[in-house]
Amino acid sequence: MYIVCSDRKTISIGLNKTGEVVIRIPYYLKKSELNQILNSNKKYVEKLTKKGELIKNNKKYFKENEEFFYLGKTYKLKIVENQTEELIFDNAFFLSKNFINKSREIFRKWYANETYSIVMKKVDYYSKKFSLKYSKIKVSNSNVSWGSCNFSKVINFSWRLSMLPEEIIEYVVVHELVHLKELNHSKNFWKLVETMLPNYRTYRNWLKNNNHLFLNLF
Repeated sequence: MYIVCSDRKTISIGLNKTGEVVIRIPYYLKKSELNQILNSNKKYVEKLTKKGELIKNNKKYFKENEEFFYLGKTYKLKIVENQTEELIFDNAFFLSKNFINKSREIFRKWYANETYSIVMKKVDYYSKKFSLKYSKIKVSNSNVSWGSCNFSKVINFSWRLSMLPEEIIEYVVVHELVHLKELNHSKNFWKLVETMLPNYRTYRNWLKNNNHLFLNLF
């Protein structure tokens, strides 16, 4: 558990990307007040700690039969010889033994390419249907956020996105496309999301409950 003091006015308790519980507090907060907050949030801290342990165990080492997500399902990794391509996916991941020292980069590149291909189809569909104009779609190296949209209408999607079930990918795409009109999370923002994707709450809750499975992988 980490305690971070700053000139903030509020208190927050959460997890960082490596699974550590982080408590952010104002400089002026007394130790007795902090203890009181920890006691009143004991169950929540315990829940975060358990989730953090799962995140710590997520890390991949690219060994035989390790399981990797793709479109919401897990597939085993097979280390093979006499394969000219670096990585092949065919109901399992087949990694050439000749490139095993570059496993991390190879997998990231594969996921990034898959993410871009899947995302562009959904972006094309929703942007045309709802007359949304973006300037550029990019795949980022983010290990924390799933997507972002800036004032220049450039939308970034995390390379990890293709690990998620397809309906969750759709929610993330819609979420970021709506930011082209609303760069906030106001009531109007969520109304627009619901117009485009009526079941968005189900998908948002799934992502909230399962996000930790896709952190600190490699």
